[in-house]
Amino acid sequence: MLEICLSDNPIVSQLSEYLMTVDPQVAKRNWQHVMEEILKFKKGATLQRWQTAIKDKAFDELA
Repeated sequence: MLEICLSDNPIVSQLSEYLMTVDPQVAKRNWQHVMEEILKFKKGATLQRWQTAIKDKAFDELA
């Protein structure tokens, strides 16, 4: 239902076009990429928690 609302929204369409222009790789990224990038900003125990959390099977379902 949310996808239908977003696809009919001209502002979302414009933002999508803008994002693709600014960063053409955005459509090719997945959650794994996002989580790996997050690790670059973590240190110490927080980094260890994130590294463990990323391995959780619950995240495997994210596309």
